[in-house]
Amino acid sequence: GRTLVHAIAPVLAESGGDLLELGAGSGRLAVDMLGELERIGALPPHYCILEVSADLRERQQETIARELPHLRERVQWLDTLPTHFNGVILGNEVLDALPVELVHWTEAGPLARGVAIEGEAFAWRDRPIADPVLCARAETLNLAPGYLSEINLAADALIASLARSLDHGLILMIDYGFGASEYYHPQRHMGTLRAHYRHHALDDPFYLPGLCDLTAHVDFGAVVRAGK
Repeated sequence: GRTLVHAIAPVLAESGGDLLELGAGSGRLAVDMLGELERIGALPPHYCILEVSADLRERQQETIARELPHLRERVQWLDTLPTHFNGVILGNEVLDALPVELVHWTEAGPLARGVAIEGEAFAWRDRPIADPVLCARAETLNLAPGYLSEINLAADALIASLARSLDHGLILMIDYGFGASEYYHPQRHMGTLRAHYRHHALDDPFYLPGLCDLTAHVDFGAVVRAGK
């Protein structure tokens, strides 16, 4: 958090704007950043948090009130993205938590890999791609038959919305990912979709449904295109 402050403080000073964090988790990063911004005399007018989870919002409020009570009034929680925003929009491991589309490239063309029920368990099942945007993206990638990977249209949509909202400043997204040439490398033919449970990484996303954290790496090339 303190390191990030020194990267964004010049942008906050130039724009005269606020800091907006997407999905602030426990509030730990917000506390660390606010403390360092105060120490170097670069506090923005507001530290905004866009949080969709009521439980996490409560935890964030408790953390900030406990550790930085004198800065509590500077923090604002938002329900929606501002129409116009100046300053810095920050997302720490936000993009990798968005739902992805799983695509299987076959001799007959790309198919959407979906989830079916077999007996009392989940199972993979391929089906035609209904979304024309997803179909066009998959065909453009032109990957070899047998290749399985992800396309994250939700990340594109989020970045495009942030770009429309931002009048002046910086969007800084921190995540696990690759450029397109690495993301869709021939040796990464099984994709990046993973499940995480109690600090263990698993290849089976159907393990303990509802208890695992499902995640996929980010295609940073697609993120840049969406932002532009």
